[in-house]
Amino acid sequence: RILGLSEEHVLGKNWFKTFIPENDRENVENVFRQIIQGETANVEYFENEILTQNAGTRLMAWHNTMLRDEEGQITGALSSGEDITERRAAEDQIRNSLSEKEVLLKEIHHRVKNNMQIIQSLLNLQSEQIGDENYKKLLIDSNNRIRSMSLIHETLYRSEDISNLDIKSYFNEIVTHLM
Repeated sequence: RILGLSEEHVLGKNWFKTFIPENDRENVENVFRQIIQGETANVEYFENEILTQNAGTRLMAWHNTMLRDEEGQITGALSSGEDITERRAAEDQIRNSLSEKEVLLKEIHHRVKNNMQIIQSLLNLQSEQIGDENYKKLLIDSNNRIRSMSLIHETLYRSEDISNLDIKSYFNEIVTHLM
């Protein structure tokens, strides 16, 4: 069914020459031969592409078990294959999407950080030019609030697991800055 062929078109065919793509054929055949001859340990899980009737390929995951006689000699192999083409494509798509999101998150973090630094710089400049201590105190308080937001933003960004933040470190930094 996976190959798109009837049982009659599959039975009796040399699997490696008929259904393994040419560029993988030698490697797959060598691995299988080494296993059958006992030259290497069982390969219980093996992935490779196979050719289908319509000249396409499917990615297969093979589960292999060696068959042995009473003396422990290998007499054959029992292999079952699972078509993992769609699953692998979905995994690749998820990996690519995650990678794109990580790049986007870094860009957003960079922009937010820069914007907060600009606001802090403007508030510092403004507070230096104001003579009225009440207004100056308001600007310094606003600057401290921006600094607090910057620190929590940085803490979230650097955290491996945002459900478990190192809040002690955050409070130490904020108290040190305020003092």
